[in-house]
Amino acid sequence: MDVLNLVFDENKFIDYYLKKRRFKMKRAILSPVFLFVLGMILVINCKANNVPKETYFPQVIIDATWGKEPGQFGVYEPEEGPTLGPQTLIISSNGDIYIEDGENGRIQRFSESGELIATIPLSRLGEGLCVDQTGKIYFYDPTLVPKKIYQYGPKGNMLKESVLWEGVRGSGSIYSDRSGKLFLSYWNDSLKTSLVFQVGTSEIVFSREQQKATLREGFVGSNNVILNQGKIFQNKEGDLHLVDDSSRSVKKFSSYKMNLGQAGFTGVDKEMNIYTLKYDREKNVEVMRKYNPAGDLVAEFTIEKDNYAHATRALVLDENGNIFVMSTSKDGLKIIKWSPVEGGK
Repeated sequence: MDVLNLVFDENKFIDYYLKKRRFKMKRAILSPVFLFVLGMILVINCKANNVPKETYFPQVIIDATWGKEPGQFGVYEPEEGPTLGPQTLIISSNGDIYIEDGENGRIQRFSESGELIATIPLSRLGEGLCVDQTGKIYFYDPTLVPKKIYQYGPKGNMLKESVLWEGVRGSGSIYSDRSGKLFLSYWNDSLKTSLVFQVGTSEIVFSREQQKATLREGFVGSNNVILNQGKIFQNKEGDLHLVDDSSRSVKKFSSYKMNLGQAGFTGVDKEMNIYTLKYDREKNVEVMRKYNPAGDLVAEFTIEKDNYAHATRALVLDENGNIFVMSTSKDGLKIIKWSPVEGGK
């Protein structure tokens, strides 16, 4: 007889248990044990079911065509090989949207409502675009030897070229935190892991020795939170750690209900909610999940995967829990904002 059919019938369950285990235990002892276990299960289930759920709604805030005019974007469509267009989407701390428009040699800046603010021409483009608190723009160029990071003013005037230490290999992403510190995250082929180091601030360029001293295993969250990869996993204690620049734990999450090995870590918002993203190959969609600091799932929704122009950084989480997605097709480019509504069904 199936145990599941007996779990809510106390007498049958106890008879089944005694028969299977061949224990000579008095019913008076086993009954309270059964009721206690069943009560704990119900309490845990009720607690999980009472966690407030959120609904995320999409809104198209930028709908642009391919072209060269302000507000349009360039695209490279070869007869062979991948189609290439804007590669990087950035949401600044004040909510402005920056999109790298490499084919037209510029960056385009929009308001959080999607209105074009400025087109910023740049003399040289790389990859890993980021914008700091003051509006300065940074690009990492992995094609040069030695590799460099370029710093531009808010209007596109070149300010500095920073030479990186020789240990940097391959492509990477550059990020600036709220204090103006600049970080580069890149994949190391020989070590088979991601590495992060601090390369300077808006005013100071680190020496190679200083850059090397800040090197650590890890990666950078999409909303500019610096994270150590060694603690972004579900360990045997079930904990997830947020670390500071020195890799010291500044926040510990209970993550026992998550399986981070099966989903990419996206970042955390200012309330310390945790976001993961997983690609569903069968349905060709991205599954976004949001967990509260206790590890409870509070939101889940799917994002249609439409990456015609093969953007490398097409999804960004801001500190308020909004998710911005750059979607490209043969017709052009869209920026879709997913926003939470508390108490949604």
